[in-house]
Amino acid sequence: MGSSGLSSARLRRMHDVLAGQVDQGVLPGLVTVVSRHGEAAVDAIGAQAFGGTPMRRDTIFRISSMTKPVVAAAAMILVEECRLRLDDPVDPLLPELADRRVLVSVDGPLDDTVPAARPITLRDLLTFRPGIGLLMDELPDEPPILAAMTERSVAVGPPQPAAKPGDDEFLRRLGELPLMFQPGERWQYHTSAEVLGVLVARAAGQPLETFLRDRLFGPLGMVDTAFSVPADRIDRLAASYLGDLPAGDLMLWDAPDGQWATPPAFQSGTDGLVSTADDFLAFGTMLLRHGRHGGEQVLSRRSVELMTADQLAPGQAERSGFPDLQGWGFGMSVTLHRDAVSATPGQYGWAGGLGTGWYSDPAEDMVTILLTQRAVFPLPSPTYQDFFTLAYQAIDD
Repeated sequence: MGSSGLSSARLRRMHDVLAGQVDQGVLPGLVTVVSRHGEAAVDAIGAQAFGGTPMRRDTIFRISSMTKPVVAAAAMILVEECRLRLDDPVDPLLPELADRRVLVSVDGPLDDTVPAARPITLRDLLTFRPGIGLLMDELPDEPPILAAMTERSVAVGPPQPAAKPGDDEFLRRLGELPLMFQPGERWQYHTSAEVLGVLVARAAGQPLETFLRDRLFGPLGMVDTAFSVPADRIDRLAASYLGDLPAGDLMLWDAPDGQWATPPAFQSGTDGLVSTADDFLAFGTMLLRHGRHGGEQVLSRRSVELMTADQLAPGQAERSGFPDLQGWGFGMSVTLHRDAVSATPGQYGWAGGLGTGWYSDPAEDMVTILLTQRAVFPLPSPTYQDFFTLAYQAIDD
């Protein structure tokens, strides 16, 4: 055990359990990070694809919904510079979403609406309460609003960068539709972050990826985090698989030369990024250090504290598929109760549906990251559960 307070024997246990899952064909490989008190243990196991090259510490993964907290951090940079304000309407920058109408009933016809009680704000987007997104209500038939979102290619679904229109067209199509609920009324997953990415780009006056590179990725040394993978790095991009959990045949969903090999028309703030273990460790550690990286204050301590505090009022996440014991900050979940070995109140982070997960834990001064290429639908997968349990059982001080 070094200064990290992590047991070497217990870290070997983590390696052995996860390597066993790779040997059983549960997934081709994975990269894990357990960092405590600034000392990181990184483990690369298996291969980048079934029958492929060995997994590497710098293998690139599609981090899908782990994109959300990154774009939330970008928005807070603009808030600190007073180019955005949390409670101002987004209408001036997103006129497509001005003068909203709201469905009388979420399963009703699209023209049965009432005026929105107020405009959508940046706070609504950061807390996933703009009035539209994933609908978890149990309904006998597909409601017209979901059919209309699917028809316009703005529906909630797996990451598909090649299938989305550009920023302006995406907002135009979304703006044709009424909201499901009043702004601020209810937490709904996904769509908020797509809109947030467009807002950040327009407020910054440059493409989202350019702003992220200049203000986050560059200062943090996140050299491999982007919305696509250049040709000279494509050999490090893992394949992506779908399959039933906990067991079942896996299907190749996206090959290295697939959707992330070309810059997308829509730089999705909800699920578009690729990254590596060390890149995302830099992001998670920056938040754990109250916004500081090296000698630079990337975000203020106060902004990080706001981002990582529960923002939901009682009942706002009902029927939304959100874990009962978690809250929601800005673009990420916040653990409220200790109900597992790996759960610490005040811990924050999020998972990516294509097989990744990250949490920073101020109480333990710890960052944990799991990067795999097997989709984790439905959450949580056995590998996901095992990794975080094994990471926390390794604490030995």
